[in-house]
Parts: sequence; C-alpha cells; structure tokens
Amino acid sequence: MESFPPGGLKISWRAPVGRGWSSPVVAQGRVYVTDVELAGHTARERVLCFDEATGKLLWSHPYAVNYPDWAFDPAAGGPRSTPIIRDGRLFTLGSASLCEPPRLCPQ
Repeated sequence: MESFPPGGLKISWRAPVGRGWSSPVVAQGRVYVTDVELAGHTARERVLCFDEATGKLLWSHPYAVNYPDWAFDPAAGGPRSTPIIRDGRLFTLGSASLCEPPRLCPQ
C-alpha cells in the first residue's frame, strides 16, 4: 500500500481496554497492549493479548500496583511503555517501574 484509501482504513475489530498510554504491538498474529483497572483505591495493571484476526482476548496477565493518590485522577495513571517482543518473549514495564518477567508468546 502506497497511500491510505480516501475513506480511510477499515476497522477490523475493537476491544475495550482500561487507561494507559502504551501503544499496541502486533507480532506473530497477536496484539499486545497494557492498561490499568481501577477499583476504589486499588490498581491492577494488565498485559492483554488479543488475536490479530478476530480481536478475541486470548489471555490477560494482571498484577497489583501501589499507585500514589494522584494516579487515581481520571487524567493520570496507567502503564506508559509499549510492550516489546524479542526472540519470542514478551517484555513489559509498568508505570510503577515493575518489570514483569518475560513471557513466552503462545503460538
């Protein structure tokens, strides 16, 4: 493709995700993105994996984080770094500087 069609690209699927600033990354037929779920003053960041073709959620890896009070503001909080795929492993870095251990990317 050398240019976008006049009407733009067709959206294949959408999936609800929580707050965060990471970009999705696509590798080996999977889409990976990070977000945060907030409930009261409890925060869980998540790594989400979707099927590239269908948008079906394949797995989710939640982990608890201790956010400061300001991070619960609707304009703040959530992971900022984009996941990285390297040698078939997925690496993420949460907003609280929690480096999740590498995961093997399921085929």
